Amino acid sequence: MTPAGRLVAAATLALATTGIHAQVPNPPQVAATPPDARAVSSAPTPGSEREIINSALKLAQAGKLQDALALVRPVATRGNNDAAIVAGQILESLPAATSGNYREAAIWYLRAATAGMPVAMNNLAALHVDGKGVPVDYGVARHWYQKAADAGYALAQYNLALMHGRGRGIPQNDKLMLQWLQRAAASGHARAQAQLGRLYLDGDGIAANPAIAAEWFRKAAQQGDAQGQYFLGLLLQHGAGLPRDLDEARTWLTRAAAQGHPIANWELARAYETGIGVPADNQLALKFYEAAAVSNHIEAIQRMQQIYRDGELGQPVDTAMAAYWSLKLRVTLGSKGKP
Repeated sequence: MTPAGRLVAAATLALATTGIHAQVPNPPQVAATPPDARAVSSAPTPGSEREIINSALKLAQAGKLQDALALVRPVATRGNNDAAIVAGQILESLPAATSGNYREAAIWYLRAATAGMPVAMNNLAALHVDGKGVPVDYGVARHWYQKAADAGYALAQYNLALMHGRGRGIPQNDKLMLQWLQRAAASGHARAQAQLGRLYLDGDGIAANPAIAAEWFRKAAQQGDAQGQYFLGLLLQHGAGLPRDLDEARTWLTRAAAQGHPIANWELARAYETGIGVPADNQLALKFYEAAAVSNHIEAIQRMQQIYRDGELGQPVDTAMAAYWSLKLRVTLGSKGKP
């Protein structure tokens, strides 16, 4: 699917430029120890209040955010920290969230954070990274990420790794970035696992080891992480770090493509066009080329233009479609700062 000399793909797992929040979880999620990065951390909660929080979560998951907020806000006001976290998450999730909504979310998070709730610490830090409802303040963000990370919260460990990698509020420190990334990955955070796999693949700040990279990519892929799925497919395709298996490679690339991963779509398109590792199929090739092109993959846009200009992959010559993809190419190159 990809020439052997191009194993290290152009796609990178770039460090995030904004804070990453724990989102409104699926009910019931009120528990003393969060099972994953999306859970609500909790101290023991009275039964009636727990029921109210879970009812609010169900409403939020059904899209009834205002009703959920009205239900959980009084419980938060009574000092329930789980409710405070949920209220903050709902406020951030409002379709047209205002600065006032974010300010209120920050207030709820601060209350729960000072009570020792790692999820609240992480979300409050992320608001300070993004400057939503509070001033941008990387020092404050780092303080709360550090406290949550020290408490073992994987999402905060990942975010703290990003801060060290970017040098936000602290001097850039690749060693500390790697340490916190390893801790987050060991705690089961999928993005951290995929990022760590990429570092092992590229030998970036650590000895290159495709076998270890494959292990971390698989862990991330099995949790549904598109980058992990793509890179695991890539390694399987080339037999790098694990035995070559084109069928399994196609499975993981297809899963990544289904999540909109542009290079996975591009790889599958080329495979189905050339019949390398899969039966040649012009319709599937066209489908995956278009999916990659819609995601602004430059080579895929160029290929779509060529297909309709020259009448390839079983398509008739279509000057209008060729002109459309030519225009998209110019717009996309312009948005990427290219001449």
